[in-house]
Amino acid sequence: MARRKTVTHFVAVSDINQPADEQEGILIEVEGKEGDTPQNRTKALEILQQM
Repeated sequence: MARRKTVTHFVAVSDINQPADEQEGILIEVEGKEGDTPQNRTKALEILQQM
């Protein structure tokens, strides 16, 4: 049986000081195990900085 890739999602919000219904953001997908880990957060931040 083939192994499925695990994906963790992070959301980058443009301005957290705005009310929730006025915030804009992007969804970042990081491939990797374990979910929300410091390593996956670092990967997400790197993706965001490249954008």
